[in-house]
Amino acid sequence: MLRTNSESPQSSATLTVATAPASGAPDVTARLGPALAAAGLVATTDAGRLGRLTAGLGITVAGRVILGAGHPAGTYIAEVLAELRTGHDVLLVTGAGQAGTGDADRGLIAAAAAAGIRVTVLPGPSPVTAALAVAGFPAERFTVEGVPPRRADVRERRFAELCTEHRTLIFSESPRRVGRTLAELATAFGASRPAVVCRALAADQDVQRGTLGELASELNGGGGEGGDGRNGGGGGDEGGDGDEGGVTVVVLGAPAADAAPTAPAEPGVLADAVSRVAALVAGGTTTRDAVAAVAAQTGLRRRELYNAVGGSGAAAPAPADPGGPLG
Repeated sequence: MLRTNSESPQSSATLTVATAPASGAPDVTARLGPALAAAGLVATTDAGRLGRLTAGLGITVAGRVILGAGHPAGTYIAEVLAELRTGHDVLLVTGAGQAGTGDADRGLIAAAAAAGIRVTVLPGPSPVTAALAVAGFPAERFTVEGVPPRRADVRERRFAELCTEHRTLIFSESPRRVGRTLAELATAFGASRPAVVCRALAADQDVQRGTLGELASELNGGGGEGGDGRNGGGGGDEGGDGDEGGVTVVVLGAPAADAAPTAPAEPGVLADAVSRVAALVAGGTTTRDAVAAVAAQTGLRRRELYNAVGGSGAAAPAPADPGGPLG
């Protein structure tokens, strides 16, 4: 299902992602200090990171802090989602968008987005890392592909080469060409591949989430090469940096099944994933959205996880047709 930041069917609250480097206060965005001081709820899986930040910035967190350390990831995610669903904004202090980001933080971002909750980011100097953080895709390894080649034959070959790339992929594109690029990526990668389109991350943060097929359809729906009127037929010819009129596109890497036959998931891994789904469902997320979020987080096949959830009784019984591709 295509979702934008302006659509929040379950809550009017916002999950704001604040990426905090291990180096601490000297390298954070200037917006983080005021955001921490004003936040009513702060979530983090790294109390040490939060402590170093507040000490370095010389501030005190006045709001309540939800700590994920020492608790199952599913429990932490469910607690934060419950606060968001009741209308409470949450500031997530995390390493999201950086190597070594914990599964719980990435899972929270993915689960919130799947539940239709608005997810924004406190932007730093790079729109690439900001887009990677707000996407909620794996960030341990990613590749920045930049602006796709202009020549159609070269671009087709490049996308064909990248279709089995397991790392998260990041592209830059101009507003007037992004619809065409998404359509070509959908053809090369498969229309069901999840992706996020980010614009104006330093301003109003226009973020669209969905599959490549959904996003291509939406952005090409208004006719013309650029798409739906959001592209406006304007913008410069060159792909931008995500803030000066350009668009940043983040695409989930290919599942391992695209490279070789995949054996069934290890029982322990599958059981942990089922427990995470159960925690999300207990917090109000639909089974389908919970499975999609946990599958994206863990790399498990959605069909395998969905079947395991339905057979375990750990979550709501699976409907006959879960809707959408489960892969």
